[in-house]
Amino acid sequence: MSFAITAVVVVWVVLFGAAYLARTVGGLSKRRSAAVVMGSYLGLSTLALAWFGLNRTGLLSVGGMLLPCVAALGMICYPTSRL
Repeated sequence: MSFAITAVVVVWVVLFGAAYLARTVGGLSKRRSAAVVMGSYLGLSTLALAWFGLNRTGLLSVGGMLLPCVAALGMICYPTSRL
């Protein structure tokens, strides 16, 4: 059970970290930041499919990573400063 919890936390940290580092620290545009997040998602999905295989468990893990990916993309698109 602790492995599953760790995997979920790692996925959220990687995707939100990629969004934060690309947009805030790196100063990239929204489009490039979204490309960084999607690249991170594709990398994590590839690792999950390599680990579990192309079966129900692998596809469920890839599908389960969509929520943090969409949340990270929303974090990129949300305007952070309004002066």
